[in-house]
Amino acid sequence: QNVSLSTPESLQLHLETRFEQLKVATELELWQEAFRSVEDVHGLMTMAKKPLKQSLMTTYYQKLTQIFWVSANYLFHAYAQYKLYLMKTQTAKNLTTEDQ
Repeated sequence: QNVSLSTPESLQLHLETRFEQLKVATELELWQEAFRSVEDVHGLMTMAKKPLKQSLMTTYYQKLTQIFWVSANYLFHAYAQYKLYLMKTQTAKNLTTEDQ
């Protein structure tokens, strides 16, 4: 039986599974598998109708920085770090705005 990714629920479950796979692959230092998981996550992100949760995006960029550092892709590592920095500063701005 085929799995349909057209429903938001199945897409969300598939994303969560891939994120868990990504976390485990980086913990075990299985970098090739981690890269494949990142590719899968990126493909699923493009299929999603709404943006992912901030926590998932943070995890995504954290894992990307690890993968690119280990693979000596320093330019991509720097870009992933930059995107992570932008996300964190945006989150901090949102928090301070809501506190006022």
